[in-house]
Amino acid sequence: AYVVDEDEFWYQTWRRAGGQPGKWSTIEVSLDASAGDLLPVAHARPWGPYVARGVCEIGVRVFADRPTDGTILLDNIRFVPRSGGRVPQRVYGFETNSDRVGRFEKFEITFELTRSYDNPFDPDEVATWGHFTSPSGKTVRVPGFFYQEYGRQMSRKSESLTPAGAPKWKIRFSPREVGEYTYEIEISDGDPLRTSPRRFTCIPSGNPGCVRICARDKRYFEFDNGDFFYPIGHNICAAFDDCHSANWRLPVNRFEGTYAYDRYLDGMLRGKENY
Repeated sequence: AYVVDEDEFWYQTWRRAGGQPGKWSTIEVSLDASAGDLLPVAHARPWGPYVARGVCEIGVRVFADRPTDGTILLDNIRFVPRSGGRVPQRVYGFETNSDRVGRFEKFEITFELTRSYDNPFDPDEVATWGHFTSPSGKTVRVPGFFYQEYGRQMSRKSESLTPAGAPKWKIRFSPREVGEYTYEIEISDGDPLRTSPRRFTCIPSGNPGCVRICARDKRYFEFDNGDFFYPIGHNICAAFDDCHSANWRLPVNRFEGTYAYDRYLDGMLRGKENY
């Protein structure tokens, strides 16, 4: 049996149908990701509930152990819903990029949820939050987001993106105080869930922080640490923008994708641009 999703990725499983000629055999395939029945073919995105929501084709192919001929009948094909109601919510696969993070650097939380959603980008359906408490007692609430890792490759001058691994949830936070932080994860989908507190340590770093309007003179910009910031850069609206390519006689590959930004940003770095 095989399944094809909306991105034309193929999943399949193998079942041996025993029995005697002329008699019916029953074959069952679980669509539950935990069963491990459906395996990806020529790609790295595992079968899961979000893939199942985008199925476009389901089929059966039959192979024989030896050359033979005859007629094969398929009947009573049906889908059986999972019993037990809504899956209990649980956070699993929890990991962080580090338990010691430099000041103004990135602290990243990655986790998975047992439940899936029609639209994980709709906060009215599901919202994830990180609640962070600083060493001085200040609290900050940071929204989480749904995340899918991708691999990329260039083929015939065109970028191709392929999902890599199962989708996850992430929360990113930049600490502003040196010392020990505590944090909790909140899941809101009609059945509120909040994890027990965890900790990480913020250590000093050379990062000047975020850019803001200068506190002393609002005509200028400065970093969080008070250093002056003068933006030098230019606008790159899209890698496929070729509206002026003819005037400048510069060829633009509209299908280069993110590979174009590799060139753009490397050039900006060489030119000492900072914005």
